[in-house]
Amino acid sequence: MRSSRYGLTIHGFALLHFATVLICNALGVNDSLFLTFLSVLMVAILCVRKKLPIEFTALTIVLINIVCFALGVWFAKLAGIVIPSESISHALSTLITTEIVGWGVVWFAEKFAPDDVDSTSEVNRIRQTSWLIAAVAAVFAVRVAITMTINSGGRGEALTAFSAFMGNPTAMLLIVAASIIFLQTYKRSEHNLEYAGKVMVFILFLVVMVLLSALFVAMELPLRFTLSIQGSYFAKLLIVAIITVATIFALVYMIDYALEANNRLKAERERANRASFRYMSLKQQVNPHFLFNSLNVLDALVQSGDKERSSEYIHKLASIYRYMINSENEEFVPLGEELEFSRKFSELLKLRFSKGLEFQVDILDSDLNRYVVPCSLQLLVENATKHNAISEGNPLKIEIFSDGDYLCVRNNIIPRINPVESTGVGLKYIQQQYLNLSGKQPEVEENGTTYTAKLPLL
Repeated sequence: MRSSRYGLTIHGFALLHFATVLICNALGVNDSLFLTFLSVLMVAILCVRKKLPIEFTALTIVLINIVCFALGVWFAKLAGIVIPSESISHALSTLITTEIVGWGVVWFAEKFAPDDVDSTSEVNRIRQTSWLIAAVAAVFAVRVAITMTINSGGRGEALTAFSAFMGNPTAMLLIVAASIIFLQTYKRSEHNLEYAGKVMVFILFLVVMVLLSALFVAMELPLRFTLSIQGSYFAKLLIVAIITVATIFALVYMIDYALEANNRLKAERERANRASFRYMSLKQQVNPHFLFNSLNVLDALVQSGDKERSSEYIHKLASIYRYMINSENEEFVPLGEELEFSRKFSELLKLRFSKGLEFQVDILDSDLNRYVVPCSLQLLVENATKHNAISEGNPLKIEIFSDGDYLCVRNNIIPRINPVESTGVGLKYIQQQYLNLSGKQPEVEENGTTYTAKLPLL
C-alpha cells in the first residue's frame, strides 16, 4: 500500500504527542498549545507531501485540530474508565487520536489528491504562505481562547454555550446551507476578484456567520425570542460559533472538493478513453494493412472491368469514413443508423474475404429506434474477423440480433495459427461509455465454441 510510507511520520508524531502530555503533566504545564503545534505540523507535513492544494491544506489544519480536540476528550474519558492515572489516560488518548487523524488525512489525500498543483510561481508561494499563516493563527487563537476561558473559571458557561449550540439544530442547518450557498457562489464569481478581494470576502463571510449564528442561539431562535443576553455568556457563544462555523465550512469545502476531484478524474479518463478509441478506430481504417487489402480488392474489381461494382465499393468505403466523421462527437446513435453503417462495413469485409465470411442479421423492429454507442457494432464485427481464422472451407459466421434489452453479436470460434494481440482499448471505451450513459455494461459470453458480445440498448 502506497500510504504505508507515511507510517514513520504518523507514528513519530503520535509518540511525540504521548511524550508531550507526560512531560507537561510532570512539569505542571498546560499541554494544549504544545499539542496544537504538533498537530498543525503533522497535518501540514502530510498535506505538503501529498501535494494537496494549499486552501485545502489550510482548512484541513483547522478541521483536524477541532477533531483532535473532540476525539481527545472522548478517548480520555474512555481510557479513564480502565486506567486510573489521569496523565497516562490523557497521553494514551492523545496517541490514539493522532494515529486516527494522521491516517485519515493520508487516506483522503490518497483518494483525492490532484497531480497538477503549481507551487513554483511567486504569486502562488505568497498565496500558500498567507493561507497557512491564517489557518495556523486561527487554530492557535481559538485554542488560546478556550484555554483562557477554562482557566478563568468559565468552564460551566463554556459547557452551557456548547450545549446551547448543539441543542439548536436549526442554527446548525443554517450554517450548513449558508456554507454551501457561499461556496457555490464564490466559485462562480471568484474569477472577477483579485486575490486580496477573495480573502476579504471569505473572512467577511466567516465573521458574519459567526456573529449571526451566535445571536441566533443566544436569542433562542426559532422557538423563542429573548433579548436578555449576558456579555460573558455571549463571548462563550462566539467561541463556540467560531469552532462550529469553521468545522462545518471545512467539511462542506472538503466534500465539495472531493466531489469535484472525482468528477475531474472521471472526465479526464473519459477524454483519454475517447481519444484512444477515436485513434484506434481511425487507425483500423487507414492502417497500411487495411489500405493494402482494400486497394487490392478495388484493383481486382477495376481489372475485371466491373465499373459498377468498383464504383459501389468506392462509395461504401467513403460512406464508412463519412459515418465515422459525422458520429465522432455523438455519445450515442440510433440502432438503425449503426446497422446501416455496419452493413456497408460487412459488405466490404465480404468482398475482402470472399466466401469465408457469413452474416445473419435478426433485429426486432421495436429495437430499431433504440440507441447504441457509435461504431460499437462495427468494432465487435471487426474484432470477430481480427481474432478468428477465415476460410471458405470453415467460414466465420457472425450473427447480429436483438432481444429487446441487448444488441448481440455472436460468432463461432476458429482459432488463428498466429493469434493477434489485443490492446482492449476499444472495448474498454465502449464499456465506460455504456456505464456512464445507462449504468449498464456490455456483457461477454464464451463457451468454447461461440463468443457472444452483448451491448445494452439505450
